[in-house]
Amino acid sequence: MSAHPIAVHASANPLFGRTFQPRCDYAMAGCGYRGPHVPTRVRAEAIADEHTNRTAGLDVTVW
Repeated sequence: MSAHPIAVHASANPLFGRTFQPRCDYAMAGCGYRGPHVPTRVRAEAIADEHTNRTAGLDVTVW
């Protein structure tokens, strides 16, 4: 199993302001994962890392 490449995309919303969303770019497997919109890039990158680790078959700790 290979890890999926995932990127963090920024967006602006008049109601919520600037948010960040991780999106999986692994189209060959039909993944299409889109994470939640979060207020900080750091949190979005942590979500992206978790998705990458899960798809690589690593154990992921959920709090």
